[in-house]
Parts: sequence; C-alpha cells; structure tokens
Amino acid sequence: MSKRSDARIRELLASMANVASDLSVNTIARRLLDEAMGAFGATTGLLELTSATQAEGRLAKGKDSAALADTTHREETKRLRVELKTRDQLFGRLVLGPKNGKDRYSRFDKELAGALASAAGVALENAQLYQDAADRVRWLEATAGIGALLGGDRDG
Repeated sequence: MSKRSDARIRELLASMANVASDLSVNTIARRLLDEAMGAFGATTGLLELTSATQAEGRLAKGKDSAALADTTHREETKRLRVELKTRDQLFGRLVLGPKNGKDRYSRFDKELAGALASAAGVALENAQLYQDAADRVRWLEATAGIGALLGGDRDG
C-alpha cells in the first residue's frame, strides 16, 4: 500500500471512531455526514435515514444537496452512494456529491465508503437499541409509579 492509501485508511478509522462515539441517532447521523464529506472531499452530501432508526428523515449539506436523491442525474458517476445496514436491516443511505476538483470517485473510495457505511450501520443499530432500552426503563418506572399509586403506597 502507498503512503497515501495508509493515510486515507487512518483518516477513515478516525472517522469511524468519531461517528460511533455517541449513542444518539441524530448525533451519529450528523457526524457521519460531516466525516464522510471531509474524508472523501465531497462538496455536497445527503443522508437519508429509514424508519428503522425511529428518526426517519434527511440530512443535507452543501449546495444542491437535495438533488442527490435523484438517481437519474446526468452526473451520477460523480456521486458515491452507500447503504447503512447491519445484517439485512437498512438504516439509511449516504450519498456524496462531486469531490473537490471534480474528480470521480475511485474504486478505492468506494471500498472505503463501504467500510464507513458498515461501521455507521452498526453505530446506528447500537444507538437505536440503547434508545429502545431507555424507553423501556422509563415505561417500567412509570408503570411502577402508577401501580404504587393504585395500590395505596403513598411513599412510592
């Protein structure tokens, strides 16, 4: 591997660590878009989250980023698309627009983006599991409080 490839892989690993360092779906999504655009030199980016994250929606950054959702665009070859998933569950799609300097994305870029997407899929799944567990704890606490009130336990 060349020194440039080694540096890109180290940058990607740092990006993965930054993306996965939180347990909030929204924070992970924002970090992922920022890190991916920075790592690949993209001028625009779009992250579409699916209902699997319970935070369904789009994050867009850069000029004309909304146009990235169009897969029939004449400059589709200057875009990089990856799916964020674990096992067979799709959490979202990341689309990066043209790179600074108008270069096309290389095969190496696509491989690195795939690795970042895999790590982001795991991070999103973990964040969703954490949120689900926190919701269950709140529900159980509320249920216990109601049960205590109905049972006549005024100290509960």
